[in-house]
Formats: sequence, C-alpha cells, structure tokens
Amino acid sequence: MKLRMNNRHKDFYTYMGPIFGSRDVEAETNDRFYDDDNKEWVLNISHGCVDAAISINDEGVIRNVYITNVNAGYEILFELFSDAAVSVVPRKYADIYEKCGYKVRDRSVNFVKIYGGAAYEGKSERSA
Repeated sequence: MKLRMNNRHKDFYTYMGPIFGSRDVEAETNDRFYDDDNKEWVLNISHGCVDAAISINDEGVIRNVYITNVNAGYEILFELFSDAAVSVVPRKYADIYEKCGYKVRDRSVNFVKIYGGAAYEGKSERSA
C-alpha cells in the first residue's frame, strides 16, 4: 500500500517513528531523517511496516530516501521524477535513481547529486 503524507497526518509518527528513531536506518543511508514541515513523504507499507520512504520538499528537492523493497522504491521515484529538482541523496541507491531516469552526478563517499525532471524542464533553477 502506498501512502502520501506529511508530519500533520494522524498516522505519520506511527509509520515514520521507527525510521526516525533507528540507528540502523541512519547507518544504512548515512543520512538523518527529520520531520520538517515542508516535506511530503511517499511511503510504501507492506505487512504493516514501511519498506520504502522518500521525502520531497516544497521546492522539489528529495531530502530523504530509505528503500528495503526495491520495486516500491522504483515506483515512488518514478512517481516523483517530474517534480524532482536537483537533490543530494544517499549513494546506496544510485543504481535505482539511474534506472528511474534521474541523472546521477557528483558522487562522494556517501552521497550523489541527482537531477530529476524539474531540473531539466525549466521549472526552476533549484538546487539541493
């Protein structure tokens, strides 16, 4: 089941609390997850657990990526592509970003810079 929500949704912390509080998620993604007011989250829920969570802010910047179900990760990233601007995201998922059409550049040890559809469609000159 796929859900879209922000931090004001009644079930947000039920789903995202375990991710926000997980040292394993932080170690896996090399990223910290925050519940900023300007983020929309797209979640995939399987058997009551989040197996993909990706946030995008009001400017089209993808801020957080956590994927344990690759197919769900593909679906969410495809769905967000046209609204996604330049974003800095965990390198761990670089192959998935590329397969979804994002241009992957500027690789560092833990992160890559990706360019979604909004970065090329002249919607903005947004940057991460």
